[in-house]
Amino acid sequence: MAEKNQLRKVAEAALDKMPQPRSEGTSQAAELQVHELRGHQIELEMQNEELRRAQFALEESQTRYFELYDLAPVGYLTLSDEGGILQANLTAAGLLGVLRSRLINRRITKFIVEKDWPVYVRHRNELLGTAAAATCELRIGKPDGSFFWAQMTSNVIRQMNDVPAFRVTLSDITAIKRQELALKARERLLALAQTHSLADLLRATLDEAEVLTGSMAGFYHFVEADQTALSLQAWSTNTERNLCRKVGVKQHYPITEAGVWVDCIRQRRAVIHNDYAALPNRKGLPEGHLAVQRELVVPVLRGGLIVAILGVGNKASDYTVADSQSVEVLADFAWDIVENKRQADKLQEYHHLLSGIVDNSPSSIFAFDLQHRIILLNDAMGRFLGLPKEQAMGKFITDILPGELAAALMVTNSGIMASGEPQRIEEVIRSRARNDPRTLITTKFALRNARGEITGLGGVASDVTDYENALDDLRKSLDEKDSLLKEIHHRVKNNLQIVSSLLRLQASRVASPDTQSVLMDMEGRIHSMALVHEHLYLSENLAAVDLATYLRQLCNHLYHSLILIPGTVQLHLDISHVVLPIDQAIPCGLLVNELVSNAFKHAFPGGRAGQLWVCLKSLADGQGWLLRVADDGVGLPPDLDLGQLSSLGLKLVSDLSRQLSAKVTLGSGPGAVLEVLCVPPAPADFPSSRK
Repeated sequence: MAEKNQLRKVAEAALDKMPQPRSEGTSQAAELQVHELRGHQIELEMQNEELRRAQFALEESQTRYFELYDLAPVGYLTLSDEGGILQANLTAAGLLGVLRSRLINRRITKFIVEKDWPVYVRHRNELLGTAAAATCELRIGKPDGSFFWAQMTSNVIRQMNDVPAFRVTLSDITAIKRQELALKARERLLALAQTHSLADLLRATLDEAEVLTGSMAGFYHFVEADQTALSLQAWSTNTERNLCRKVGVKQHYPITEAGVWVDCIRQRRAVIHNDYAALPNRKGLPEGHLAVQRELVVPVLRGGLIVAILGVGNKASDYTVADSQSVEVLADFAWDIVENKRQADKLQEYHHLLSGIVDNSPSSIFAFDLQHRIILLNDAMGRFLGLPKEQAMGKFITDILPGELAAALMVTNSGIMASGEPQRIEEVIRSRARNDPRTLITTKFALRNARGEITGLGGVASDVTDYENALDDLRKSLDEKDSLLKEIHHRVKNNLQIVSSLLRLQASRVASPDTQSVLMDMEGRIHSMALVHEHLYLSENLAAVDLATYLRQLCNHLYHSLILIPGTVQLHLDISHVVLPIDQAIPCGLLVNELVSNAFKHAFPGGRAGQLWVCLKSLADGQGWLLRVADDGVGLPPDLDLGQLSSLGLKLVSDLSRQLSAKVTLGSGPGAVLEVLCVPPAPADFPSSRK
């Protein structure tokens, strides 16, 4: 009523300001009635204007409500106490993938992924137990089978009958959740890599990719460095257990023969096949392989090369670009973890190899730091010290070796660490745990870090005590055998000299010149053999004879024995140092004895003057020797055939040359020239003793 009176007053004031028309002959009552009508007209016009403004305000309010509620960036829902949808804005309908009109009275749990129902129940109970708003994160499914991660924030309201209801906001946090899940997956994979095998790590990576995308299958391949082949490394847990049991890992595939699943290699990008059966270029699947409906395969690139591909398949709905991006992120950081794991496994294998070499080495291996503390020793060194290696680790050298010995070793070790030069040392060590001193041959060297700085000393020691003792025993035994062998040579030489003297004595008693000549020849031959044993007795080498000294002595003895008139024949000796074993030295001496004595007796008859040359040289390659006996005497018959001679001397020459594997030839000269060439056969020329 007050507003109506106020409106009337405003209309009256407006009317008063207007000019009042007057008509002659009009009664006052009529004028008052006209005035009243005009006031009502103004009042109605003002009311209409007020209504128009209210209508405009109402339309503006409705527009703002539509924009703020229906077109809000989050979904708004009103739920009954039983979870039925009472109201929903357009955004909520769009998130749920259902027309708004069809949402009303449907339960919210129909849209929540079954595995997340417990999350919703806890959220609802929390709301009923407190007056404050509550928030939870869960997955909301869509009619097409896909889902999205939603943040649900709710509070309780009371309806007119005091029945509780719920105001709910839904926000799509899928992108954030994917990043969060990817980070958590990375943390899990990093932790897994510390304790599990590479195969377990790859399988876990595929399991994480399945969770991220809602897939049912997964596979992981390595691509060879030449980009022509790839090898299956792992299936996901679900694939291996339920879908693809017959196709094992480590199988190699030429990329050119693989199917559409390697399009990611050919195109060098992620590929999505949401209708696998309709692909025109697909190839058949091997027996036992899972049936594929959809697949998402992404390549992993490093240094411009594809190093691996990761694939997931059989998602309930189509794969999206978001799925591709999530798997690409996962595959990328998973490869870094995989590569680190591969390197760590290689280092672990290398560490086990080195540990095996060190621990199983029969030599004692050790290392000290700059303060002479033990930082490494193997089992052999621990046994030598009489300490388990675990107890010896970290101890100073003074803790395990007697004081004076420890001090001396520290001086040596410090010198090696200061110079950086390795040394091979013979050391006599007596540990606190052993009473007997042990002789060690130790190679010590400086340890360096990656910057080349010396950080300590390492060493490898071999206990040669038993070897040294055995060597001493062997030396004693060898000395005894040398003495015995010298005594044998001495006695053989004496016995041969006795025989030689007997022959010489017998020759002086016979009247026949021929008999006397034969006996003297025999004496000369025996003397040549006795001379070999004399040289062996006097020499340090009991197994070989230096022909230089031996042949000089033999030739001089023959000269003085056979040249009756001194000075008529000149003897020239050119003999090099040729060393022969005893089994060759004796026949060689007999050979020279026959050739030289034969020349002295037959080349210079009747006291004829002349010269005789005896030359012995090693061959150029050192494998063999050449003996040359020449004179300028009467010479040999031109038709002489050494193989047809019947004289004992030259027959001995032929037999002895065969024994030495030598060849005797007649040379050219003014007198007689005989050459003996001895070339020992190569080892391969000897007949094999093996059947």
